[in-house]
Amino acid sequence: MITHDEEIGVVYYPAKGAVSTTTPRHAQVMEQVWQDYLEDRLSQEDRAAFEGYVERSFADKPDLPMMKYTNLLETRTLGRLEILVANKCNLNCRYCYAHGGDYDCESQVLTPESAKKYLRALFSERYISVDVVMLFGGEPTIAPDTIRTICEFFEQYSSLGLIEKMPIFTMVTNGTLIDEELAQTIQKYNIRVTVSVDGPPEINDKLRVDKAGNGTFAKIERVIRLLQKVKNPPKALEVTYTSLHQELEYSSKDIRQYLQKYFGVNGKDVLIEECSYNGYDDSLVCKYSNNQRRDEGQCKLQSIQLRRALSRHSFCDLSCGAGNYLIVLFPNGEIYPCHHFVGCSEFLIARFDGKSFDFNNYLIARKKLAPSHKLLNSACNDCWLKAICRVCAASILLSNNSNNLGKGTCEDMRLYYKTQFLALAKEKQQSEEDIQT
Repeated sequence: MITHDEEIGVVYYPAKGAVSTTTPRHAQVMEQVWQDYLEDRLSQEDRAAFEGYVERSFADKPDLPMMKYTNLLETRTLGRLEILVANKCNLNCRYCYAHGGDYDCESQVLTPESAKKYLRALFSERYISVDVVMLFGGEPTIAPDTIRTICEFFEQYSSLGLIEKMPIFTMVTNGTLIDEELAQTIQKYNIRVTVSVDGPPEINDKLRVDKAGNGTFAKIERVIRLLQKVKNPPKALEVTYTSLHQELEYSSKDIRQYLQKYFGVNGKDVLIEECSYNGYDDSLVCKYSNNQRRDEGQCKLQSIQLRRALSRHSFCDLSCGAGNYLIVLFPNGEIYPCHHFVGCSEFLIARFDGKSFDFNNYLIARKKLAPSHKLLNSACNDCWLKAICRVCAASILLSNNSNNLGKGTCEDMRLYYKTQFLALAKEKQQSEEDIQT
């Protein structure tokens, strides 16, 4: 990857994880020769000369070794267990990718009794540890007794030494149903809660509505204030930024500042994601794809991700951990790679048979997941961004998410990361100049 602006040029060699800086003019010339090379416009002699030049100048490191990872049958430790407490919801958000919370499946709620049976089967027979337990939905707070039972299970197993440690508990909620009792459970087990809210009432109450079409801002505010009262405030406020925000002339910065001031939270704890194609109300997808207008907070997050990726000493071709160290447990005892795959029978990993989980289908499902591995997917394998990009596996594999991974989206991401490379190079250059000074 070669990029430049009027101040600096950058060359990135993905196979080696190497980044070099150069002059804008040098990068511009290299970029043109590289294009001629790709389009076979160079003579054989010039091709050999260019290859030798690149190898000497920018590739004096060994290739990154492939990162090793284990599958669910080989490991005794889970990275993340998503528990879909309910695939039903009390709201009817206009952009919901789960289509009202049920994922186009029969609505079900995980009972406390079933939760204990499933968890016993997983952590008595197969796993001895899990890093993160994520309570998810639908809307998980529909079943507060189940949430408490799940936390108590891990507390008991940890105290008895049946698992190596207590997991970190997280929960994503619409923030309308939490009462005093559930707030105490959240406080006791230090559940890291993310509350969804889309901005001031004039926006939120048009997007995040209940089944009768009523706005929800007042209920969300009550819950946020309650969590703050019990000294376990939300770890994040999650915003879905839509075309409605644009129409009402609210920038993502405006929304962040409003929520930061109104609820007294840190700006970095306001997470803003643009609305994606969902098959529910795609008119809410933002009307531009201009990288310069990306959310500032999201830019900072992706800058951190870029730094981390460049500091790795190995290459992982997994787009995400779905089906490898991450699984989701459905209320009926089915296990899938993550919540995006729920209800897709070809990706079913395991099923509870009344006593234990039958993982006989896992290797079949794993083969179905194979195209989400970047080296097995031609579009990803040929892309210079493959060592950095964290594209969702479901976006690659599921036809109903095909709009999320297309030529436009990938090209936008490549253009965006070029700006990140330039920014990072300038920052490093400035730091070196400051040290010399």
